[in-house]
Amino acid sequence: MNKFQFTGDRACIKDYVFIDTIDTLSNTGLFYTGRFDFVVYENFGRGEQLPILAIELDGKEHYTEEAVRERDREKNAICEMHGFSLIRVDNTYARRYHYIKQILFDYFDPDRRSGKR
Repeated sequence: MNKFQFTGDRACIKDYVFIDTIDTLSNTGLFYTGRFDFVVYENFGRGEQLPILAIELDGKEHYTEEAVRERDREKNAICEMHGFSLIRVDNTYARRYHYIKQILFDYFDPDRRSGKR
C-alpha cells in the first residue's frame, strides 16, 4: 500500500510500488514480493499511466549480500525490459528524502512552480 501518492497534470509519483503491478511478463522471484521504493509515472489521460522512472534507496546490504544483489539485478532487468530508468540512491541520503521529494513534486506540478497553489 502506498504511503503517499502525488498526482500532477504530467506525472504521478507513488511509493512502495509492487513489481507485479508493472511487470506481468517475466517470471522472476520478485513477482509477488518485490517492490520499488518509488516510481514516477507519466499521465496519458483517462487514467492511463506509464512508468518512466524508478528510484531505489540502497543500504550497505545492496553491496555486500549476494541475495540482495541478485534482486537488484532482477529489478534492473525489469526496468530495462519495460523501457524506463532506475536510479539507485545510497540510503545515507535518505535523510534528505523530504528535500528530494519536494524537488520531484515541484518539477512535475506546474502550479507549484508558478505559485498558483
